[in-house]
Amino acid sequence: QPAEEPPAVIAAAEPPAMPAEEVSTPAAAASPTLLRLAFSEDCWVRVESASGALLKNTLMRAGQSVEFTDGAPYSLVLGNARAVSVEYAGRPVNLEAVTRKGIARLTVGGEG
Repeated sequence: QPAEEPPAVIAAAEPPAMPAEEVSTPAAAASPTLLRLAFSEDCWVRVESASGALLKNTLMRAGQSVEFTDGAPYSLVLGNARAVSVEYAGRPVNLEAVTRKGIARLTVGGEG
């Protein structure tokens, strides 16, 4: 009988720790419309929501990042596109095809 109690205590102690880690890690899973921009160099950014509301219109500095969770599809203009890492719903967005003279113009999140 004592052999049965310790496994029950261990089993009860382990599950609460694991879900807490899982919940805090995948932000994109919690928000399927999460847009994340991360900057490796200074970059001018303009982000508009689907309704046309201006969400961000500023110069972002190297090392900064910003996230948006409401407003998809998002309309973006990125002034120094090669300095920006864009993720939508946890997936990287390729800026190559939408970049001209270093400026990227695109809409993300409109595929659903």
